Amino acid sequence: MPHHHAYLWIGPARALHKDGPRRPAQPPLDPAHRAVFEAAEVPPNELAHWLLRPARQIRATFHDPEEAAAWLHDEFAPHLPKLLHPWGDEQQTRLTHLRRRTLTELRHGQCAVWGHYLTGERFFSGNLISCSPHHNQPTLPCPLTTAN
Repeated sequence: MPHHHAYLWIGPARALHKDGPRRPAQPPLDPAHRAVFEAAEVPPNELAHWLLRPARQIRATFHDPEEAAAWLHDEFAPHLPKLLHPWGDEQQTRLTHLRRRTLTELRHGQCAVWGHYLTGERFFSGNLISCSPHHNQPTLPCPLTTAN
């Protein structure tokens, strides 16, 4: 049954510039690189590659798009005061728009990602990844049904 897995990463923005932990090993599989990728919590370069990470990285799984959009909203809202470029008077309007857009994406089986730079050289990455099947890579197995 189609669903979305939730992933969350808040960390140093400079970690996004390190390609190795963000890219899965290509054939021939290098066990050392695969271990680095699977242990990393920084977002992968491609959204579908979240599904290659161990199931323990999944924060929640949603079958209801409304619940998934609410989760992403609730995870991000406490970070609004820490935005590197504050939204000012438009804060509530932009947040409402993000939630509506997310709901539309999820209802169409797409992924939804909120990525924002925060003060202190940090980055917020909230991800709702479509699964079973993923819309761009339908052959990727669900991490909850594969051994990790």
